[in-house]
Amino acid sequence: MNYELLIEELKKPQYQGISDQAAADLLNALTVTVKRLVPVVEVKQWAIEEAVYASIILGQQSPDEQVKKLCISIVGWIDDVGGRVQNADLDKQAAIDMMQGLVSFRIATQAQIERLKSLRWKTIKWTESVGWSHVEPGHIQSARSMIQNGVA
Repeated sequence: MNYELLIEELKKPQYQGISDQAAADLLNALTVTVKRLVPVVEVKQWAIEEAVYASIILGQQSPDEQVKKLCISIVGWIDDVGGRVQNADLDKQAAIDMMQGLVSFRIATQAQIERLKSLRWKTIKWTESVGWSHVEPGHIQSARSMIQNGVA
C-alpha cells in the first residue's frame, strides 16, 4: 500500500490528538468530490428530464443548417446505438461547442447547461479516491510512525 496520501491526510488538524481507531473511522467515512467522464446514458437522461431531448430530435429537421448539424451530431452522440460512445468528456472542445450551440440556438438555457456540467462531478469515498478499500487502525499507526520518524 502506498502511504504517501494517507500521511498527507493525517497531517491535517482534525486527525491530531485522536486515536488510531477514530482516525481510521473518520477516513473510512470521508468523501471527496472528483471529476469524471459522464456516462452517455446520464447525458441522455439529462436531456429528457430537462425537456430538451425532443427539441434536439426535432432540430434534426430544422431548415437552419447550423441547428440541423448540431442536433444531428448530438443525437449521434447520445443515441449511439452501437455503443461505441460510453462516456462523454464534457471538458472537450467538441462538447463545449455543442453545449454553447444548444444555448445560442435556444434549445437549452444556460442554467440547464450548468446542470449538465454538474454531472462531471461525483462524490466517492476518500479511500476509493486513493486506491484503498478501507483504512485500518494499523495503517494509521504505521503512517503516524513514519511521520514521527521523519520518513514522511
